[in-house]
Amino acid sequence: MKRSARAYLLAPVPLLIIVAVLVIGGGGAAGLLLGTFDGGGSSSTSVNLQKGLVGHWKLDGDVKDATPYENHGTPLDSDGSNGDGDTPPQLTTDRKGQGKKAYDFDGSDDYIEINFTDGALGLDRVSTCLWAYADGSVSNEYLFDGQDHRWWIKEDDNAETLKAEVETSNGLFTVTSTNPIPSQEWAFICSAYDGSQLTLYLYNQSGLIEKSTNTNASGNLVSHSGNGRIGDFTGGGYSFAGKIDDVRLYNRGISADEAAALHEQYDASVKVASTQGGLVNQWQMDGDFTDATPYENHGTPTDADASNGDGDTPPQLTTDRKGQGSKAYDFDGSDDYISGISQPSVQTSPNLFTVTGFIKPGNQYSRFITPQSVGIDQWIGYDASSERLEITIAEAADTNQRQRYSTTGSVPLGTWTHWAVIIDDKNIKIYINGRLDSEYNESIDIAGWTNDWVIGQRGNDTYWFLGKMDDFRVYDYALSGQDIRKINDSYSPGIDVSDLQKDLTGNWVFDQDAKDRTPYEHHGTPLDADASNGDGDTPPQLTTDRKGHASKAYQFDGTDDYMALDMSYSAAGALEEFTALAWVKIPSGGGGWSALDFDRSDYFTFTPGNDGSASGAGDVVGCHTTGSGGVTHDFGGNAVVRDGTWHLAACVYDGTDKIIYVDGAEDARASNPHSGSAIGTGDTRYGFIGDGSEATSYDGLRNDIHFEGTLGGVRFWERALTATEIQTIYQTYH
Repeated sequence: MKRSARAYLLAPVPLLIIVAVLVIGGGGAAGLLLGTFDGGGSSSTSVNLQKGLVGHWKLDGDVKDATPYENHGTPLDSDGSNGDGDTPPQLTTDRKGQGKKAYDFDGSDDYIEINFTDGALGLDRVSTCLWAYADGSVSNEYLFDGQDHRWWIKEDDNAETLKAEVETSNGLFTVTSTNPIPSQEWAFICSAYDGSQLTLYLYNQSGLIEKSTNTNASGNLVSHSGNGRIGDFTGGGYSFAGKIDDVRLYNRGISADEAAALHEQYDASVKVASTQGGLVNQWQMDGDFTDATPYENHGTPTDADASNGDGDTPPQLTTDRKGQGSKAYDFDGSDDYISGISQPSVQTSPNLFTVTGFIKPGNQYSRFITPQSVGIDQWIGYDASSERLEITIAEAADTNQRQRYSTTGSVPLGTWTHWAVIIDDKNIKIYINGRLDSEYNESIDIAGWTNDWVIGQRGNDTYWFLGKMDDFRVYDYALSGQDIRKINDSYSPGIDVSDLQKDLTGNWVFDQDAKDRTPYEHHGTPLDADASNGDGDTPPQLTTDRKGHASKAYQFDGTDDYMALDMSYSAAGALEEFTALAWVKIPSGGGGWSALDFDRSDYFTFTPGNDGSASGAGDVVGCHTTGSGGVTHDFGGNAVVRDGTWHLAACVYDGTDKIIYVDGAEDARASNPHSGSAIGTGDTRYGFIGDGSEATSYDGLRNDIHFEGTLGGVRFWERALTATEIQTIYQTYH
């Protein structure tokens, strides 16, 4: 589809302007200088996050120093005899859920050694900043130790609070937090010494928890020449248990504004999708068995027995649950399996991981995921006789081995089924097709799951899987029920939810606010048109949505409530196609004008609870448009939506026909009402939700015919959604 040209007017300019200046130092190093300025031209404290940066270990796949000083680190294990396999710190997911972007320290003997050159750094002042994820233990653990214990940050002795220290020409100076380091979540920590005070900053992902200062600190740092360590004391024996990410070292004391800027660089709002965060393995099975994550834990389709007459054929590519060829694997139930899967990087203290995938099982008792553990026999399999998922768990050395199941009949023979097993400490949940099916509280030896895996059999050439499998994933945390539903729903037959983002230019989810969740940021503002009518000057109010979730929908009073949108059209034929869609709950006397409006006589109005004409409230869905030639076409559906229950309503123009959908099904169609022309006269019109537009500027003129009812989200595409897509949205979010 050819995208139409859009013309947007500029939104009002805020008084706060952020200015960025590229600063080039004498050595050629570039830095970003940030400043904030009010409307009058005065500036606040400058923030230069490159100035004095003499060490930067991003831990982004390796331990290299990103500064010109090149003080690279080396991951080490101090004790090769303690039974942990002589493993140094391991790459893991970072605070954004991205794989291999941080390091995990075992709390026993792991650390990263940094070879400093004191003369090159010239540290009289110092700041150390890092992100840390503590596992909850409290044993005098060092996060960072400078040259020969010259400056450091650690968890205080047998406490959860933080302590920082510097050794100067005037003595030792420490500062201790009063708040503990957050446990089982990412925290941002900075220690800053500027020659006159030592300050310790502690943040969680939301913001500052505490700023503690020792104002007695003074003098220059004492010169030392040794190495430093991330995750341990330079003398050894005080290893940190948890994750560390993005370590920075400055040769000056950074300011509070700079500490805040460092924290905000990694604001929690900048994340991958929730179903990508913590993803440590994903075998999509799209043509092969490669791992789509940075861990590259690839599998090899294997045939165990070349002499059994099946032609030595490993699992074969086949059609997936969407009917797409070579997008899944078919297992013959006799000797097919996937080899070469190394142990996934999952959490064992506490036990935290999620395994999920799709199977289409045949009529054979089988196991399809088995850790190759020694003395701890656990697996996920299929009980064909009862058509249910089976998981076997055990404690150390196969003691108290138990089978736990999904409900009988929950995984039918020969049918694609989405399954998920979530281990959250001693809580075990089984989800089937996006819904919680069974839950158990059990003791389990999670260590058994950290061995190499076999997919398609028990691991000793027995209990072969018969059937098809697709898109297996492993996460290093316990996914929420909402995340499981997203994975299941995103693969509704016939349509992928990611396709529903194409040409989506307005998505007002109404999750706590009226912001547009698309990159266009066409945000809405809830407003009240009349402060004198006795309703308390209240704009649309947040209320429960169709699923009973609080503050996930907006209630409009039908009197003076509306939302002004920072979105406009001003080109003739601006919309070659479009789709407007909303969840609506309209009382018997409600409805009106409208769920989404850019002026019926210039572009379109989408009016659930309309009489099918331009006259206002009624029982059906209205879809009124004006073509580029100025001809207006009013059109209404047939299904009653003004009945006090939730409905999904949609108005679609596909460039020829105009179609109204109600609850996922076509309700009415107008054939070629605009003789194939695009929508829009070329006049400038700003949009509204809950009222009609006559506006040539943001929150301009309206027609004051207000919508009465509840809206549970409004979306707008500059393309015509197909009937399948409309049906998918209805089924997915019903």
